[in-house]
Amino acid sequence: MVRPTGPQLGQRGSGIIAEECRAAIAGHGSELRHVVIDLSDIRRMSSLGLGLGLCIELRNAADQYRASCIVLKLSSEHQDLFRLMKLDRLFTIVQTVQDLARTVLADHAVRGR
Repeated sequence: MVRPTGPQLGQRGSGIIAEECRAAIAGHGSELRHVVIDLSDIRRMSSLGLGLGLCIELRNAADQYRASCIVLKLSSEHQDLFRLMKLDRLFTIVQTVQDLARTVLADHAVRGR
């Protein structure tokens, strides 16, 4: 789970998060099943592109290992942006921890685990 602290996510923070997460994802390799990006503390991004870029970068890193990428607690403003840019097709977006648990459990049932 990746949970940037807020309320603002800027360029420096995005770069640090991306670098550390790529290493962690690679460290788990094929054992990795899900990458969860918890944006519950993020209200503003210094540039929406930075936040979106971080999400896409983490999704692509997870995809290399066939892991899903789930975004948790996306603000309504950012939900609209994800839909507008059709990024909602690349991510599973959930709003509550209960929805996250159901999503992960359903995926494990499909995978037979």
